[in-house]
Amino acid sequence: GIQFEGSSKSLNTKMIMAAQAVYCMTPSHLQSVLSLAPAASHIELLDSTEPILDPIGQSQEVYDAVASRLEQLIKDKNMPSKPISDNSFETDVLQSEKPVLVDFWAEWCGPCKQIGPSLEELSDDKANDLIVAKLNIDDNPMTPSKYGVRGIPTLLIFKDGQVASMKVGSLPKSQIYDWVDSVI
Repeated sequence: GIQFEGSSKSLNTKMIMAAQAVYCMTPSHLQSVLSLAPAASHIELLDSTEPILDPIGQSQEVYDAVASRLEQLIKDKNMPSKPISDNSFETDVLQSEKPVLVDFWAEWCGPCKQIGPSLEELSDDKANDLIVAKLNIDDNPMTPSKYGVRGIPTLLIFKDGQVASMKVGSLPKSQIYDWVDSVI
């Protein structure tokens, strides 16, 4: 199983880098890379010493198994952001005492995945002043429709139950921080 201790702002980044390099690593090499992420104290990998994916791609099943474990590691990590739904939106966002940044995203959205680590860092850095919430538009179609979300990623900041500001598209981390600071 996967166990975590502490937190790491850059765990997502390290996991993404590890996933990108998986195709040429043996499981023992991958275990070494994963050990660099301080929050990941244990991950079970395949016992094989064969490369996870040869250059021709004949070991796709093995690659998929390891990629799936990496994906689960990222999902299981105690992320600072809060997953929300259509059903919890009013309580989690509109009735919140703190400002809430809502990230409207989807699994298939590349730019959404690009800004994900920056939003996790923001959530950690601004935990006293802001809640960062994530709403998957595929699983929760009512809220994006209500707020006119037509493209993703869309970031909305809510203050006192009202939309205070909106950004659409992927932004560099510095611009996200500047935007949030100007609104909250």
